[in-house]
Amino acid sequence: MKQSASAQTGGVLVYGPTDRANATFKLSVRKGAGGRYQWKLEARPLNSTDDVAYKLVAAGALKRDGEAHRGRGTLALSLDNLKAVAPSFAGQGKLMMSFAHFGQGSKSLAYRLADFTPNPAVHEAVTGAFVGHKLQATGVTRVRVLAPYNLPSTATAAKEKVLSSVRHLPGTGGRVDVRAWGGDIAANTYYVGSACWNAQEKELFRVLFQCSDTSGPASCTEVPGSRVGTFQDCPAVELRGDVAPPEGTGDAVTPEPGNPGAPEDVPADVTAGF
Repeated sequence: MKQSASAQTGGVLVYGPTDRANATFKLSVRKGAGGRYQWKLEARPLNSTDDVAYKLVAAGALKRDGEAHRGRGTLALSLDNLKAVAPSFAGQGKLMMSFAHFGQGSKSLAYRLADFTPNPAVHEAVTGAFVGHKLQATGVTRVRVLAPYNLPSTATAAKEKVLSSVRHLPGTGGRVDVRAWGGDIAANTYYVGSACWNAQEKELFRVLFQCSDTSGPASCTEVPGSRVGTFQDCPAVELRGDVAPPEGTGDAVTPEPGNPGAPEDVPADVTAGF
């Protein structure tokens, strides 16, 4: 929006309204306490002059942390609201995220998606979560993802819920622990498994267990033919150990262990702070 801002009460600067291809947009920015900036992007039907027609399509906050391009903040998008004012827009759902960027480049991220897709004709809508971080000094990366996925060898195309926790050590290798349930997996049953690989991404160990929801780990039985190698074959001590399925069955966005610093809380919905 290449235009001057108009000042409003409460230290708010407003850019727009400005017409774009499918809607009229207005951006508002406010400097809050402690140098934290908040912003919101609203949209109304193209050529409308009714301020009541504005809907919130994006909102967020940013706070610089000493150096340029370092800091933390949040972002939330509502493609549903944009579609409400611009019916030709293909996207749908909501995406909420938080981030933090530390020092020379260590990062933490967390996303929550609700029925989100940029185009349902091309990409199936996703409800799930993503949590991850990278340590600049070592390059060590950890990621946790909850998403629907049609597992191989299941009876139908129904998607199972898969919760995966992945860690990777550059030059050494990595490990993944998974938990899967729902879809074609029988009620009160879930699967857990682990695998590791070396620096060349060659699998060294894997195993899969079938478990009962009601009896705890003692109920798990190894799936015949699933085992390759032993956990002692994993290329580093921190990649060895028994199967450790990631905990939880919801869209939790708590940071992974070893993170350089937790980002702000992921917004629960697309809302603005002013």
